[in-house]
Amino acid sequence: GRYLERAGYAADAYAAYRRHRTLADEVFRRDQQQAIVELQEGFDNQRRQRDLDLLQRDNRLKQTELDNHTLQQRVWATAVVAGVLLLGVAAMLLRRLRHHSAALAEGNARLRTQSEIDPLTGLANRRHLLRRMQPEGVPGAPFTGALLLVDLDHFKRINDQHGHAVGDEVLVEAARRLQAALREDDLVVRWGGEEFLVVSPVAEPAVLQLLAERLLVALAGMPVATANGPLSISASIGFAGFPLAPSGVVLDWERAVDLVDTALYLAKAHGRNRAYGVRTVQTDSAPALRELSRRLEAAWREGEVTLTALTGPALPAQRHDADGVTA
Repeated sequence: GRYLERAGYAADAYAAYRRHRTLADEVFRRDQQQAIVELQEGFDNQRRQRDLDLLQRDNRLKQTELDNHTLQQRVWATAVVAGVLLLGVAAMLLRRLRHHSAALAEGNARLRTQSEIDPLTGLANRRHLLRRMQPEGVPGAPFTGALLLVDLDHFKRINDQHGHAVGDEVLVEAARRLQAALREDDLVVRWGGEEFLVVSPVAEPAVLQLLAERLLVALAGMPVATANGPLSISASIGFAGFPLAPSGVVLDWERAVDLVDTALYLAKAHGRNRAYGVRTVQTDSAPALRELSRRLEAAWREGEVTLTALTGPALPAQRHDADGVTA
């Protein structure tokens, strides 16, 4: 434009200048717009990147929460499974414990039963009678009911002449006959050796007398079949009902046994195969009764004691064995 102006073309120079300015302005605007566009694009890219980073971080947080929730569910599931297993194990152990406890109780009951049974005759023994008479383990309680003490006559002779095996046969058969002659509520105990003790809840004199007669007949009514042939047996019995008439004097069961034992030996002294029962005593105190029992026969003859005397059935002809020894 300066050259045209020097050459005298001022109008053309101005026009050229205007075109140059227009072009320069256009280029500036374009460059400015391009810069603005680029700047806007950069800003948009930064915003998108920031949004993307925020989204990714939010996704990571959500994934972490999801993982934590999943882990928590697994922990709870594991705890539930472990709890169920523990409950199962506890239930199994409890069942085993109950089974062992029941087996132990059954074993103890069986041992107690075995310890209270006489192995030869199958009858109850003294241990069983003691537990029955003293259920709380406290001695001295008054006894109510009837006692019959039975002793086989001449049993030592049977053992000596025929041997202990035959003696055992006689004991087993005597026990069977006694049980068969008793009522359901009566108890027969092997008291020791050839002695048996019968405990009955019924103490009425008439009923007790019939029971004693039935026992005499049961034992002596017919011979006992043994490996050595039939043997005739008999028994002596002492019996009494408690409390004792007429004053109702009471004794504990051990003192009551002592009294019927004295009556038994009175039956032995008067010929055996008989029963003596204490019916009444003229005293109202246990110490005085013990004194009377020490001289029972004299007290009977003096009227201080009333006895019931029963005789057993007549024995069949006594059998002689090969050596001529009387059974």
